[in-house]
Amino acid sequence: MADTQTSSRDISTDAPPRWRLTDAGVNRLKKVTGINSTDALGARFGFPKMTWWRLRNGHYDIRMSEARHLADTARWSLDRMFERVTTDG
Repeated sequence: MADTQTSSRDISTDAPPRWRLTDAGVNRLKKVTGINSTDALGARFGFPKMTWWRLRNGHYDIRMSEARHLADTARWSLDRMFERVTTDG
């Protein structure tokens, strides 16, 4: 709701863009770790369920060390694992 109101009023946010873990990145991590459950995969990396969901949907400010750890585990580059998500309408 807030995003819709912000857009309709031409209010821009100065929040930095966030990184979203892509579906391909999740699938790659599942393949590498052998874990089939998405929630169990997040738990394997120490993310609570809600934080893991927020990361997969671009609502979590991931630290570079966390992002690099996920990419290193998947043996993929950060560019393949994550995509930038902006909050602009």
